[in-house]
Amino acid sequence: MTFDLGQEMMDVCWSPFKSSVFCGLSQEKAFVYDLEKDRHSPLAQNRPVKSKCTNVSFNWKQPILLVGDSHGGISSFKLGKNLGSVVAAWG
Repeated sequence: MTFDLGQEMMDVCWSPFKSSVFCGLSQEKAFVYDLEKDRHSPLAQNRPVKSKCTNVSFNWKQPILLVGDSHGGISSFKLGKNLGSVVAAWG
């Protein structure tokens, strides 16, 4: 499969707790996909930080996504139980 989001991608990571979930990160947005639910559209997308996004990582024990930015900050976001809905700061 190929995903073309029409923009430069800074980082991509697979979820360690669900094999069909991954996150793609551009400089401005994070996109969460679950290939089991929808192969063509992200289940969630958001601009997680005000500066440029640089890195993304899943917590290996909990459904938490970490996003690094160009100012040296790290923001954390808790994903919903089904990993398709994103709660808290992604509201």
